[in-house]
Amino acid sequence: MSDSIFIDSNVWLYAFVASDPEKHEISAGLITSTNQQIVISTQVLNQVSVNLLRKANVDEAFSRYFIKDAYSKYRIADIASATCVSASMLRETASLSSWVH
Repeated sequence: MSDSIFIDSNVWLYAFVASDPEKHEISAGLITSTNQQIVISTQVLNQVSVNLLRKANVDEAFSRYFIKDAYSKYRIADIASATCVSASMLRETASLSSWVH
């Protein structure tokens, strides 16, 4: 079993916003109860921040808190050029969809 887990933006958003109580409970539980190192990409940090501002009506102070808290608690994965090139190759060779930002 891997010692780290990547948590994507939708999981974070459901954890913060309780519009769907079942998804909120599952997402918040995943984040708070995992024994694995949580990994977040810079893309996810940006997506969560923007969507919290636009859809959850939080203010910039909360967005900054989330970002600072994430950097202090979790491993932040920058997306390097090699990752972008690999994504391009996978799209071409395996007909996979990816969005690297």
